[in-house]
Amino acid sequence: MSRRGGQIILAAIFLLMVGQSINAATGNKTKKLNELTTGQVVKIGGVSFVKTASNQLVATSLCPQGSTYSSFYKGCVVQTTDFAYTGNVQTFTAPADGYYVLEVWGAQGYGMGWMKPTTTNCGGKGGYGIGVTNLLSSEKLYLQVGGSRTSTSNYSYGYNGGGNGAGRGSSTTAIANGGGATHIAVTSRGVLANYENYQSEVLIVAGGGGGIEWGGDAGNGGGVQGTAGSSYHKNEYSNASVGTSGGTQTSAGTNKSGNSSYTMINNPAADFGLGGGAYSQSIGDYGCGGGGGWYGGGGTSWSGACGGGSGYIGNSALLSLVNFSKHMTCYDCLESTGSATLTFSNTCASETPIADCAKIGNGAARITQLSVYLGI
Repeated sequence: MSRRGGQIILAAIFLLMVGQSINAATGNKTKKLNELTTGQVVKIGGVSFVKTASNQLVATSLCPQGSTYSSFYKGCVVQTTDFAYTGNVQTFTAPADGYYVLEVWGAQGYGMGWMKPTTTNCGGKGGYGIGVTNLLSSEKLYLQVGGSRTSTSNYSYGYNGGGNGAGRGSSTTAIANGGGATHIAVTSRGVLANYENYQSEVLIVAGGGGGIEWGGDAGNGGGVQGTAGSSYHKNEYSNASVGTSGGTQTSAGTNKSGNSSYTMINNPAADFGLGGGAYSQSIGDYGCGGGGGWYGGGGTSWSGACGGGSGYIGNSALLSLVNFSKHMTCYDCLESTGSATLTFSNTCASETPIADCAKIGNGAARITQLSVYLGI
C-alpha cells in the first residue's frame, strides 16, 4: 500500500520558566505562566498562544484555518468521527492526505455473578488502544466495534469474538459471555477471527473483557495480555468453579472444566480473534465465555470467571510520532514497556469512551483527523 509522509511541524514555542511574567490579552494584565490553565489562550505582541499541558506556549496560528489545537493529540484537529457498536462492519474514508489518530475500546464481558451482592454487570472491562496512521485522500479503513452481548436470552456471545456463555439453568439475568474486541483494519474481511491468515491487515485491536458465571472476578481486556479470571465460592460448589487465563500476543487463553459431567468437547476453544466458549448444550450450568481480542481469553465448561482478550498495536503502519507513543491501557492489568506492546495499567473505567480508560458496556472507536502534527 503506497503512503506518503504526513505533515509534521515541530513548532517554534516559548519555553517560559514557571513564575515568568507575560502580558495577557484581557485588560493588558500581567500574568505568570503558572497562573494560566492548560488550553488557555493569551496574546503576546498581538500573536495568540495557547498553554499546553507541558507548560509551554504554542502559537495558535500554526493551526490552519478550520482546525483547532489539541494538547492531547499534540496537533491541529480537523474533525473527530466516533463509531458505536452496530453489529456490522463500518467504513471510514479519509477526506484528505495526512495523519489520523486511531482509538479503540473493547467491550465489557457479561455476567451478574451469583455470589456477588449486585444487580449490575460485573463482567471484565474492555481495554483501550491508540496510535497514528498515515492515510491518502479517499483511502478507507474498516472497523468492527465489539458488543457486550448479542442477546437477552439465556445464551449469548459478545460480537466480534466474545466467547459464548449463559446463565445458570434458564436464567436470563446472569448471561456470562465474553465481550467482543474492537479492531480497525485496512481491508474488509468481517470479524477479527477472519484475519487469522491476514494479520498484517489489522492496524489496532482493543481486547474485550471476560464473562463471569456464579462468583469471582472476570478478567479484563488487555493490553499486552488480557487478565485472568479469578473464581471464588462460598458454598459446596467451591471446587467446581474455575478461572481461566487471558489472551497474549501469541496465544489464546486455555479453556477449563470445573465439572467432569460437562466435558470440554462442546467448548469452542479460544483462538486468534476468539474468546473460548462455555459448554454448548442446553443442560444445567453453561459456564462463561472469554473476552475477544488479538488472542481471546479462555472459557469454562461450568461455573467460573473467564479471562480477557489481548490488545494489539504491533503493526508497523501504526505509528508513534515525536512525543506521542502508540500504546494500550487496561484496567488493573499487566504492563509492558516494549514499543510494539506498550501497556499502561490504571483503574479508570467509563461507559462513555474516554482516552486511557477501560470500557464499560459496548466497545467504541474514534478516528481523529490532524491537519498538522506539532509534537507538543
